[in-house]
Amino acid sequence: MRGAAIRTKKLARDMLLYWKRVDREQAEQRKKDEKEAAERLKREQELREAKRQQQSLNFLISQTELYSHLMQNKSIPQSAESLALMDSDSKALEGTSALEDTGQEDEKDIEEAKMRRQAAMEVAQRVVSEQQKISNSFDSDTVKLRQAGEPTFAENDSAITGSTNIDLLNPSTMPTTSSVQAPELLKAVSKIVS
Repeated sequence: MRGAAIRTKKLARDMLLYWKRVDREQAEQRKKDEKEAAERLKREQELREAKRQQQSLNFLISQTELYSHLMQNKSIPQSAESLALMDSDSKALEGTSALEDTGQEDEKDIEEAKMRRQAAMEVAQRVVSEQQKISNSFDSDTVKLRQAGEPTFAENDSAITGSTNIDLLNPSTMPTTSSVQAPELLKAVSKIVS
């Protein structure tokens, strides 16, 4: 009997040690799996962020190229031949960049980039044309206002014409007669007597 009790205690101790070891191994494996999953997620996020930054950079570069191209066309009148050469050069550059991108991105991303580039070109051209319309209308309005607002000075106004008849007691650079007219819509009499 005594031998059975000793064997039972030994078996219980061995089972306890075995299950502790199994639990410890499972906990280590679980921690290892969680760590690998976290590292994998971190790598995926870094790749996604790098891809997003690259797309943003490509967009900004294309916007800058588009803006400089439009400003160059605006500031320097060019012949049709030089514009054709410039367009062919830009198409060649786009072709080489597309070849480089195929190694890094799949076809879907390339199509999205082309669509974004096309949309950016359309928006930029529309903005430039609207700005030119605004600028032209402002210029024409300014010319009209300048023509309408040119002062017609009276020949007899001595303060404006600069004659030698200057009042030293009451010096004034303002003309003695006002060129300001009362508004036509206003039907009132001024209380100020001049």
